[in-house]
Amino acid sequence: MSVFGVNLWIILISTVLYFGLGALWYSPLLFAKPWMAMNGFSQDDLEDKPLNYILTGINILISVTILGWLMGQLNGMDVPTGISLAVLGWIGFRGTTSLTNYLFESKPIALWLLNSGYHLVGLVIAGVLFGLFG
Repeated sequence: MSVFGVNLWIILISTVLYFGLGALWYSPLLFAKPWMAMNGFSQDDLEDKPLNYILTGINILISVTILGWLMGQLNGMDVPTGISLAVLGWIGFRGTTSLTNYLFESKPIALWLLNSGYHLVGLVIAGVLFGLFG
């Protein structure tokens, strides 16, 4: 079964793994404390916001679907192409555009590195999965 010529199961698995990476990335095991400090958040500021999680999942689903579609359009359903497109897509679209926002909002570059690094790793994971099984 496919969506836009992309394996639906790999789209769903990539989405779940990317989303799960976020849970780990922003947990106390990894980057919760520096992320909270750079945003000026306390534990009390963090409340469950279900809509944020739903929209994040949808955003990830769209991102991985487009990554898989691009790989298919380039006849590049292999791991090197998946990694290359993930990195280039991140540099060209996600990393650069979000950096512009951080600069004009006077947010710390370290916060940009932390937040955008999550997306880079998530996209690379998706690219590898499409390369292996797409």
